[in-house]
Amino acid sequence: MYQNNSWGADMSRPKNENPPDKKVTTSRLPNRLHRYMKTIASMKYGTLQLMYTEMLDAFLYEKPWLTAGLRWRETKALTGKPARGKRGVFLLDSEATGWSQVNFAISPQLIAEVEALAEDQGVSSSAVLYTACYWWAWFVYPPEHEVVAREAAGLPTRVVVTQVG
Repeated sequence: MYQNNSWGADMSRPKNENPPDKKVTTSRLPNRLHRYMKTIASMKYGTLQLMYTEMLDAFLYEKPWLTAGLRWRETKALTGKPARGKRGVFLLDSEATGWSQVNFAISPQLIAEVEALAEDQGVSSSAVLYTACYWWAWFVYPPEHEVVAREAAGLPTRVVVTQVG
């Protein structure tokens, strides 16, 4: 383990301790979406948790399931698949399923709003979180290839999010 470099500085990964004003809720995301969310966060927000808070605030304010007809996206299970050629052996990592568990350290108030929306819409809170991430990555910060395709088709390239608060 990389505890110290040659200058004596601690090189270990910083511990992710959640501030006392945050609670953790989980969802599952496709691996590619999760990687893209990490890219957006590192380029625009610095941390995933800051981006998740802004994303959920905007999602709850904009209500794209009402205004834009966004459908709720259901998560997939993290169960493994039998390994190819190895009868009875199961792969349980995210590469086997293509999905990763994602922790959202957000305010208790925001968690309560997500849970209330989930109950109102008849979906799981995990589905609300996945749908918010999908909306954020596909409509607010779409990949460059999608922006080019939308421009070529004469479609709007991005959703402009109203500043919340």
